Amino acid sequence: MWKEKPPAYGTYIRIQDRKFFEVTAVYLAVVPWASLPFFAFFRIHQVPEALLTNVGFIVITILFIRRSIRESRQEYDKLLQLTSANGNGSMSKLDLIEQMITQLEATGISPSQRFEINLGTVGLTAREKDIVRQVRSGKSYKLIADELFISERTVSKHIQNVFEKLGVSNRVELLNRLEIWENG
Repeated sequence: MWKEKPPAYGTYIRIQDRKFFEVTAVYLAVVPWASLPFFAFFRIHQVPEALLTNVGFIVITILFIRRSIRESRQEYDKLLQLTSANGNGSMSKLDLIEQMITQLEATGISPSQRFEINLGTVGLTAREKDIVRQVRSGKSYKLIADELFISERTVSKHIQNVFEKLGVSNRVELLNRLEIWENG
């Protein structure tokens, strides 16, 4: 029935306790806002009102930060497990890059084919694709502009748009992103 080993009973209890604590804390954080009509009706001074509502903000903030830290630690642990070399520590960035390249070579797709596949899947316009191909061949913006009969500033603007779409900041990152991405 279970595809993976079910969690230990103690782990299940800890998870349930954590969820109960979080739900209880959220309810306690909301109580100050729910009590605002009470303060207004009985004309209680603003200082206790402000203190209580700020305590609610602080409780919710602490809950979100705590959860975020816990999730980040879990993601980090997963990454360590994925990058561990036979359980003997983590791999360097160079080792990870070599491993990616080996996996890509095993697919039988050449880097230029992968480049074209990725170029077609990242949502670039036809003109942007033409310019990226020219950049890949090592041409300057001026030479690209002359060949495509557009201004150098237009080439620069197209490249800037490509950088924004792909989340890169220079030509090297752009080309690496398009040559290595497995699924665009």
